[in-house]
Amino acid sequence: MSHRVPLHIQLTAAIGLAAVAMLVAPAAQADPTTPEPATAATQAEPMVTDHESEENGTFASANRIQYGRNMAAQMYADGGACDVDYFYLTTLATGPLRITFEHADFGAPANSDAAWIRVYDSSGVENSSTRLAAVTSTFGDTVTTILLPNLEQGGYIIKIQACPSFGASWNQPYTITTGPAHLRLALSPDLTGDGLGEILALRWDGTLLQYASKGNGQFANAVTLATGLGASWISGPGDWDGDKKADVVTVDQMGNMWLRAGDGRGGISPTPIQIGRGWLNYRIIPAGDLDRDGINDMLAVDQAGKLWLYCGNGRGAFKEGRREVGHGWQSMQLLAAGDLDKDGRNDILGINAQGILYAYSGKGDGSFKAAKNVGHGWAGRTLAAGADLTGDGLADIVGRNDETTELFFYKSKGGGQFAAALRVSSGW
Repeated sequence: MSHRVPLHIQLTAAIGLAAVAMLVAPAAQADPTTPEPATAATQAEPMVTDHESEENGTFASANRIQYGRNMAAQMYADGGACDVDYFYLTTLATGPLRITFEHADFGAPANSDAAWIRVYDSSGVENSSTRLAAVTSTFGDTVTTILLPNLEQGGYIIKIQACPSFGASWNQPYTITTGPAHLRLALSPDLTGDGLGEILALRWDGTLLQYASKGNGQFANAVTLATGLGASWISGPGDWDGDKKADVVTVDQMGNMWLRAGDGRGGISPTPIQIGRGWLNYRIIPAGDLDRDGINDMLAVDQAGKLWLYCGNGRGAFKEGRREVGHGWQSMQLLAAGDLDKDGRNDILGINAQGILYAYSGKGDGSFKAAKNVGHGWAGRTLAAGADLTGDGLADIVGRNDETTELFFYKSKGGGQFAAALRVSSGW
């Protein structure tokens, strides 16, 4: 019987069914370790009137927000009239978009809505086709939060309205918070050498943090591993360079892949080594040794949904070539799983858009057996997996509720089954 993991958020976006991966014969395609790095896309300047700065339809620097940072502002109103502010939000990341508008209690509103937030694309046109989300705060509320599950790179327009009570004249400070705090989460099998895995967390300012497991579903305070990374993806692939010490691999915003060698005591080298390029549009899964040669490997899903095996060479890079081992993975979130069924072969987990959890048993040659449904209720989370966090030899999962920013620990029971969620903390 499937283990139901409690839902902490119900996403309302209509998302189609994810295709279950099917094994297919290899097909030729450009290797992402060889293409020239992709160039960053330019974002057109939006032409929307800024009601605070009156910059002739453009956004003054005071009204620009970089995702992951906060903005303090002021609402002004006279005689019960509503005030509307515009902001331009930019991001180089992908993932969930969460905006929190903390404001005063506006009292009996001048109209039916005390306050609201609306988010539009960067075209500057305000209509139903460009509006991405909208949330209304009613009488008595002091916090209004909006959540978009799929943030893309580029620019967004935030429009905020607040209405005081009839006849009131006031100015009220408010704060816009964009986040969550961490751009990426990953698990490392054992950077510290204590036999337990760790959480790796990349903050929006490029700081890479490590949270060592205490073995009971709780974690030590953050330790800074690096700053100013400019990375868009992080992973803990275990020993990648053959020195028997766990390492960290990152991909920067240009698609370049970097090895940051671990020292076996919880630190990583301050001098990264480039080991690939052209990885910007790939979802990468450090799934351990998949072909049973004693060397860790990686899987990657391209934009067409094809699943590729990249075999490590045990010296910090990859063997020549790659092999297609599946297709139809566009809507699947793939996770490293270790050896779920204790047959000596590494496996993976997949979660579709409806939150159904599937286990894929490895064949020992880099390919996988047919999917097995092992659970449901996993939607609305940013997940990290592939490391033993309790010392029982099974790979566990941590997951962030993208609406509340709470982090939960899911202890593996083996076979793709997990214990009920244990809350770790909030603010992730």
